[in-house]
Amino acid sequence: MKKSRTAIFTVITLIWILILSSGCNKPNEEKPPVINKDLCDNIECPNVCKGEDLWSQKCLDGNCVDFVRIESCSEKCGCIVDLCQRVKCSDQCRNEDLWTYKCVDGLCTPDTIKEKCSVQCGCAPKFFYKLNPQARYRLREVGIIANVYSIRSDQVIRAVVTCRTSLCTDPPTVYYTEFDDPFERSEDETVEYFGTIWKNFEPMKGYELKFDKSGTYMIGVSDQYYIEVGFLGDK
Repeated sequence: MKKSRTAIFTVITLIWILILSSGCNKPNEEKPPVINKDLCDNIECPNVCKGEDLWSQKCLDGNCVDFVRIESCSEKCGCIVDLCQRVKCSDQCRNEDLWTYKCVDGLCTPDTIKEKCSVQCGCAPKFFYKLNPQARYRLREVGIIANVYSIRSDQVIRAVVTCRTSLCTDPPTVYYTEFDDPFERSEDETVEYFGTIWKNFEPMKGYELKFDKSGTYMIGVSDQYYIEVGFLGDK
């Protein structure tokens, strides 16, 4: 009886050994390797505008996010850059004339004449030589008093205009035209003129003028003003 029990125990033990050995000999199933994927691979992030500022971007977890501000007030973002903001232009000489300068696109450029024949620009002082008119006309149709002068082409003519009263409403524009007077007049005589010579008038730019040729010229201004005409020369 004891032997039979021993035999049964031995058989059961062998069976368990066979079962366990068969399970251990079965090859383990290997899991596939984990490959970390770069979400930013092949993603290029462009520069973008944030308001009027230009920003660069970088990729983070597959998304483009703001990184660094490249340029503030960028023209690419519609910002208008004032190139003259920090430019200060000073007066400068052009030949013997003193000019004011203004800033244009970041550069100082000539604007207007501040002073003709400026001592600052090396010009010697000039003397005003008054010309006596050969005749004086009143053009009532256009409200102008005009004098007639004989002028040489080498003379720089200057007109001096003075208001007759404390208040003049007309602009002090000086007009001129070539004029051939068939009569001899007195400078103290004011003659009424009814012709259309005024249609040939040209406005003097400023109060100085140099004629291309010598001749007789009518020079006038609104009858609200006195006018004196002369030329500039060395003392």
